[in-house]
Amino acid sequence: MRSVILVISSLVLLSLCSRAQAQQEETEGWRWEADLGISAHYVRGFIDDSYDEKGEVNLAVLLIGGVYYDDFYLELSPHTRHPLTLGYKLQTSERSQLSLVAESYFVSVTDNESRPGDKLYGIDDRLASLEGGIEYLREFDSYEVRVRLLHDMLDRHNGTVATLEIARPIFTRKVFYLPSVGLTYISSKATDYYFGVRANEVTEQRPAYQADSGMIGSVRLYAERPMGDNWSLVGFASYNLINAAIADSPIVNPHKDAFNIGIGAVWSF
Repeated sequence: MRSVILVISSLVLLSLCSRAQAQQEETEGWRWEADLGISAHYVRGFIDDSYDEKGEVNLAVLLIGGVYYDDFYLELSPHTRHPLTLGYKLQTSERSQLSLVAESYFVSVTDNESRPGDKLYGIDDRLASLEGGIEYLREFDSYEVRVRLLHDMLDRHNGTVATLEIARPIFTRKVFYLPSVGLTYISSKATDYYFGVRANEVTEQRPAYQADSGMIGSVRLYAERPMGDNWSLVGFASYNLINAAIADSPIVNPHKDAFNIGIGAVWSF
C-alpha cells in the first residue's frame, strides 16, 4: 500500500518537475531537484498487524527532492521523520527560516489484512490525517535545529504534534552522512485516536484502553555515496522509542520500539 502511494507521489512530483523545467526559462521563480531510485528496507513498527509495519523486507520507490516556486515548496525527504512536506516560507534569513507547513504524520491503522486473534481484528479504522502548523529552522556552524508545532486539519484526531530535531551534516571526501536525533510530543487526543481501544473494540485479548499524551524519541542516520556523475548509493536507518502512554496500548507491539533499516540506489536528474 505505501509503495503504491510512493509510486503515485513520484509520478506527481516528476510531472511537476517536468512542467517546472519547461517554464524555468520563462519564470525565474520555479526551481526543482529530484533523485529517483529504489530501496530495500526492513521495517518493524509500533503496530505489528498494520500492513508494512509487520516486520518484513519491503521494496519501495525512493524519491528525494522538491519543487519550489517563490516562497512555496513541496519537499520529499524519506530519510527524515517528514517524508512529504508542503510549505510556505514566511520569513528567511541567512541562517534561519520560519514557515507554514503541512504533513501527514500518522499512517492509517486498519484491520484489512488481520485475522481473528490478531491485535487489529475488528477495530475501527484510524485514518491518517493532515497536520498543519508552523516550523522554525535554525542553522548553526556544525548542526541545525528544526522545531514544528502542528495540529490536525481534517478533524480526524483533533490532536497536536510537536517535534524537536537536531541534525549534523557531515561531509567527507567520498560519503555524505546526516545523523539526527529527535523528540516528538503527541497530545492525548491523537494518541487515544490511534492507540486507544474503544468499548466496541474490546475482546478477551484486547481490553479497553484510553491513551494519555505520548512521547517518541528517535535516532536516525542517512548516508549517500556518489558512484558516478548522476547516481549514488544510499543507506538509512532509524530507531524510535515510545513512552508508556503508547507502549501500554493493547494494539502496540510488545517491544515498545520501532526501527527501519535499508539500502538503495538513486539517480539524480
